[in-house]
Amino acid sequence: MLCWIAMAKKCNITHVAVFIKERHKRAEAVASQLVEALSKVGIDTTTVLPFRYKSIRSVSSIRELRGMDVDILATVGGDGTILRALRMMDSEVPVLGVNVGGRGVLSEILPKEIVSAIGKLMRGEYFLDRRLRIRSSTDVKIFPPVLNEVFFDRVSRLSLPTVTVRREQDVFLEQKMDGLMVATPTGTTAHSFSGGGPVIYEGMRSFLLMPIFPLLRLPPIVLPPETIEISFSDDFYLVTDGQEAYTINAGEWVKIAEHERDAVFVRFNKRILRQLHNLGFS
Repeated sequence: MLCWIAMAKKCNITHVAVFIKERHKRAEAVASQLVEALSKVGIDTTTVLPFRYKSIRSVSSIRELRGMDVDILATVGGDGTILRALRMMDSEVPVLGVNVGGRGVLSEILPKEIVSAIGKLMRGEYFLDRRLRIRSSTDVKIFPPVLNEVFFDRVSRLSLPTVTVRREQDVFLEQKMDGLMVATPTGTTAHSFSGGGPVIYEGMRSFLLMPIFPLLRLPPIVLPPETIEISFSDDFYLVTDGQEAYTINAGEWVKIAEHERDAVFVRFNKRILRQLHNLGFS
């Protein structure tokens, strides 16, 4: 039963899909450990190629999971693996991150906690953590949803473009700058944080506009998650979660809006500002 569709906090876990960081020996070993532990308690498992484990069913792409009754998507890797999985899956199937990367800001457990975590899943000792995502589009293209940020960067290094931001045709920001970032509360501890931006509580529904080297000093701006449009006077790049880049023509408008499907995470421990904790601030 796909209880996550109804936003329930408890779910009878019967089917887990496993997606790992590619060409990563440690991730493969930990994923094998995970699949074995799930099988021992009778949980059906599907792996996403190129990871394969014995005779366990596998699919060639994570997108194939969309039409399957998957209760949890377990990722084995780092934050980049989680971001990639969320973008490609684009559903509200809860994600359980197993960290074999760096700090693992978005991940929930370490490899040594796999057996304990599965026990908690079976007993219903978990909750779902919902996070706002961003949907960006032009008149001719819809881009993959992002959890952290959409980064607008100038193509030319030889001229300083004018960036225009409007809402309902009303221009409220027009200034020369190197670029602009639109971050979610989750993303405020990512790219914008490294640029000196503020941290927004992860559960809030808001956007953060982060100017990148504006000609005139301009602070970050917090907005409600309502549709805004952004254009540059020169050609520019649109970068989604630091993983995919698209070239946008000068003067073309990009719409930024709240994505209709949240990212959902499986959590075992309630913690205020968990991402700051994972970054080592507490």
